[in-house]
Amino acid sequence: RPVLTEQKNLQVLSLANDNTLDNIFKNLLKMPNRWTEEQKNTAIFLHQQVIDKTINISESNFKENIVNLAHSLIQNHPETYDQYIKSNNATDVLRLSIVMSDGDMNLKSPVKFKNFKRKERKFLLNALNDSKNLLEDVSLRPEVFKRLLKNLHPGDYSFENVNNVYDKLYKKEYVTFNSKVQKNIDTNNLEALELLKQRPGEMLRKMHHLYSIYKKDAINTFVEVLPKLNVLQLLKIKKYLITINERKNLLFAPKGKWSAVQLVENQKVKFDQEDKDFLVQKINENLNNILSTTNQGFDLDEKTKNIKLQTNDQELTSYGRGTSFDIPENTKFIRTASYWSTPNKETVFFDNSWNFFDTNWNPIGICCWNHNRLGDAAIFSGDPINSSNKNNAACQLIDLYLDKLEKMDVKFAVWNILSFSHKPFEEAEVLATLQYGENAEHGNLYEPSRAHMVFPLKGKNLTKYVAMIDVPNKKLVYIDANLYADLSSANKNSQNLSEKMPAYIEYLDSLPSVSDLFENAPKGNIPVLFSDKDYKIETENAYVFKKENPNNKFEDFPINDLLSLQQELPKKTKKITKT
Repeated sequence: RPVLTEQKNLQVLSLANDNTLDNIFKNLLKMPNRWTEEQKNTAIFLHQQVIDKTINISESNFKENIVNLAHSLIQNHPETYDQYIKSNNATDVLRLSIVMSDGDMNLKSPVKFKNFKRKERKFLLNALNDSKNLLEDVSLRPEVFKRLLKNLHPGDYSFENVNNVYDKLYKKEYVTFNSKVQKNIDTNNLEALELLKQRPGEMLRKMHHLYSIYKKDAINTFVEVLPKLNVLQLLKIKKYLITINERKNLLFAPKGKWSAVQLVENQKVKFDQEDKDFLVQKINENLNNILSTTNQGFDLDEKTKNIKLQTNDQELTSYGRGTSFDIPENTKFIRTASYWSTPNKETVFFDNSWNFFDTNWNPIGICCWNHNRLGDAAIFSGDPINSSNKNNAACQLIDLYLDKLEKMDVKFAVWNILSFSHKPFEEAEVLATLQYGENAEHGNLYEPSRAHMVFPLKGKNLTKYVAMIDVPNKKLVYIDANLYADLSSANKNSQNLSEKMPAYIEYLDSLPSVSDLFENAPKGNIPVLFSDKDYKIETENAYVFKKENPNNKFEDFPINDLLSLQQELPKKTKKITKT
């Protein structure tokens, strides 16, 4: 074969300084989203090795992250963890106790609490006893708190607050906040809005439902709450308002399970144009007020609209679902691969697969292990046996020829990896890789060092829809979707994708981008770029999504600092009247 002579795509790294590790850790703590597995492992490593161990759960921007960090501290320092973990919120203590019991802290799934050790019981009870609004928090989730307290045996200790709440819990001497709100909503009483003003996050979640009942009263009340929301919350609700009227269908994932997602027609009450414009204007004003306090100005690259902000339940990357990449103009083919290796000598398959659709999402064809080609537009390499190879490794390749796909009227191509053997990704090393090329016959068949994108697949999942290609527009869109899939063959998934993907694309469009964040920030000279390939950076800080220029020296601008910002509300002062 002719030698492959083009340069590899090198990754540009920056030199570290004395504060680099500390800055990485602080940036992770400030994230207003759930960590990916890689981010969680990085945070735990830094906390164990180089960072002071004190953790205050109640001061975190995203509670699930800091709870995971606290749990790692309990596991690795069983003798001293109680000196370093602080909390004054009962719900945070509940989350920690669930994780300690190997449960899911999303509070949506049933949990069986472990038999806590005496030290653990005393630690958790002490944290509950110091919690603010203990009865109010317990009344929100009475059944799960009842089971937790039963396992903690509060009667063995003299924690007065906990024992009083435990007594009221069993006697049902409490009224839940939600029941008070719902009672007023049922009677169309404006008191519901006044109650929800006390809990901005709750009002944010119920905003559309409140609008359907109270109309302009809901809008005016919500405007009062806006200064209490952070930047990311404001961006999310702004994009929701802009897109919700036009969405044809909505997806609901029961208990957060995308594999069981339900498709429903969008029958939500539409926002009047005047109300929507007014609310978006007020959101922009609040964003401007918050971001102007940074005393920094930004030079925004229009291409950053293609970079979506990270969402809570994505798993593969630190950029968000819906992020899109231009496919290089000189690309003649795209080589995708599923690579896997197992710790033991066993035969398993993680099938590399593509489903193809027209403009209206009607299925056109597939390419996978039992449908080896779609004409000359998509070709499957063959089905290797990993147990017969070194390192128990195997690799399936599929080459796509975009020009030929376009001639077959293919508009969308969806890439997925299926665990044919029903083995979760976490029980093997599984990679999904993608490489752009000009000549399919040059070089080795599989060259990981030349892959333009590498996605390590982790967790208990058996399937992953990794990305989608918009064929005529030559764009690759990262989707990271855990939608249901038949594991035996991609051939059986075309109809389900045909039904669900249009709604999923609408969902991706409703997610905020990096451009949405910085368009409300003051203008200035700090670069905010998709790529710095042909750009000379002369500022100390910059945000660069794709670092491609090794001559640029700068500190990464901490984008999470902006996302977690909130307006500083004026402190309450006592009203003095003359007599």
